Amino acid sequence: MGAIVNDVPFVISSVGLSKRDQRALVLAIEFAQERNLRCRYAGADNILGHLVVVDIDTEEGRTALPRLKEDQLKLLFTTERIVGRNIVSLIKPIKFQVLKPLIAKMVEEFGGVGRHGVSHLG
Repeated sequence: MGAIVNDVPFVISSVGLSKRDQRALVLAIEFAQERNLRCRYAGADNILGHLVVVDIDTEEGRTALPRLKEDQLKLLFTTERIVGRNIVSLIKPIKFQVLKPLIAKMVEEFGGVGRHGVSHLG
């Protein structure tokens, strides 16, 4: 019998975030976990998440963005709105009261890895 897909945590990683934004992301992930949403943070400077949070106004973020897979979800922190497939953009400065429910909603909606166009890692 195969593993149940919902038992796989939704993996979130980030690239190019400031210390402040990274801390806000970690707190937002903890909020989702407290709501019993299956997710985990894979850490900074990592593009292997099902959701990758990228500050594209940094050199690291600009370099990482084209390396992301088309089916990965991308949450972009930016000074200008960007649209595209599997892209959500937040205008800086990032407000925690916006980020917290957004992360929870993304985990809730896309947490069943393999659904909604989000592929398995690897």
